[in-house]
Amino acid sequence: MTTTSKTKRSNGSGSLRWVENRQQYEHRVTIGRTPDGKVLSASFYGKTQKEALSKSSNRTKLVSLDGLSTNPTVQEWFDYWTNEICVNDGTKETTRIHKQRIAKTYVLPFIGELKLAALRANHVRTMLNEISKTKSPQTQSHALKLTRQFLKMAVRHELITKNYASPEFVDGIKRVTIRHVRAMNQKEAETLLRYADEHASTSMKTLTYLLIYGGMRKGEALALSWRDIDFKNGEVRIGRNLTRVPLTNRQGLVIADEVGIFRSKLCLGQPKTDESSRTITISPTVLTLLKTLKETQSEQRYEFESETGIPFGSEWATENLVFTTDTGTPFDPNNFQHRFSKLVLQAGLGKWTVHEMRHSCASLLINNGMSLYDVSKYLGHSSVEITGDLYGHWASEGKQRIADAMTAILG
Repeated sequence: MTTTSKTKRSNGSGSLRWVENRQQYEHRVTIGRTPDGKVLSASFYGKTQKEALSKSSNRTKLVSLDGLSTNPTVQEWFDYWTNEICVNDGTKETTRIHKQRIAKTYVLPFIGELKLAALRANHVRTMLNEISKTKSPQTQSHALKLTRQFLKMAVRHELITKNYASPEFVDGIKRVTIRHVRAMNQKEAETLLRYADEHASTSMKTLTYLLIYGGMRKGEALALSWRDIDFKNGEVRIGRNLTRVPLTNRQGLVIADEVGIFRSKLCLGQPKTDESSRTITISPTVLTLLKTLKETQSEQRYEFESETGIPFGSEWATENLVFTTDTGTPFDPNNFQHRFSKLVLQAGLGKWTVHEMRHSCASLLINNGMSLYDVSKYLGHSSVEITGDLYGHWASEGKQRIADAMTAILG
């Protein structure tokens, strides 16, 4: 049962309460009325009271359902939800675009033309059944989760009375266990690091070490600022993500130029999940490399600004990024993947992706006795179950090796 405690606030300022099952504060405010006079409200969540209040401070800009028909289709409501409500409640741009892609591909082709008020559970089940004919249970699960989200908001705005995608009406998709991800063994990792020592640039070498030692996602590493590096305590704070996202219009459609090439931009945003924001302790080896990189970058900054009169990094100057190009702009994630793949090939190790270095970090930790729980926290997984799904077979193999060793020792 969810327990909450309310904080009394003045009339018109909404209610503030602690929501136990979310472990967050909720600030609930009135944002307007429907055409038939029903009160509309919205909730804003934060880890602190200040954060929840801050998120709701722009409530005068919130959606009041103006421009939405009184009897919208599922497509019209979804567009309104993603382009108005999600924008105003602080949803990350990358997350919003991801929702739009899932909906456009898997949800709206099946139920988009239905009137929202006419949608029933059988429509949702039919949609999932059609998806299952060509896609994995994981894709079905993503489609169902998204449908539940935007219908839940429709219920909150009293456009419908029931969420017919909720567990009350539609069973969840059986969870798929992911196994046998690929990872470098210790010898392969050492080979790559030795090659990077001798042949890679200072930034490329440091980034390669950080990926293997720190197990970061590509975007997390590329988003690091020098403010995130605590040289005194040997720690790195991970709290942002750098991605390249397509430019979209208000209808959620990707913008292309006159020859049909999709336009995109680099975007600094929040990490994948709340648990992805974390602080990790790193090896003295990596700290030394980071110190060297900082000195090298300071020299680059001085030379660039002296010659051009332009701030190092231009519009990115205030971000003070750890990993940059020679002009101070961010490493493009796609370009970095290409450069990394080339480095690994030159090291004689075949084809590897940047994300597989994250798996390699997990493999090395587990095979050297770290628990799944500790690895989960280190990697920033949202739950230890995800870590178990991905890497549990390594833990089992490690347990067997320990048992074999004890048998050899004691008989």
